[in-house]
Amino acid sequence: MTTAISRSNNVILSYPGENYECRKTTRVTERLNGIERARRTNEEVNNVLFAKENDLRIIAENKAARDCRETKRHARLVAMPK
Repeated sequence: MTTAISRSNNVILSYPGENYECRKTTRVTERLNGIERARRTNEEVNNVLFAKENDLRIIAENKAARDCRETKRHARLVAMPK
């Protein structure tokens, strides 16, 4: 017996501890749940990458960190005795 529950437009076919009618049903359900889990994870990763590329606050923060590292590197190179 499988039940469908909706979580933010994602369908999970069964609860983890639910008893299944047969092994085949268990395998199919677990495979479908794995596919859905991978899709949601991939969607979240894509959202984060999109934000990193397009959010001006994140871009400015990354540029500031990069400039700070470059300044420290330059100061260290200048301070080295020749």
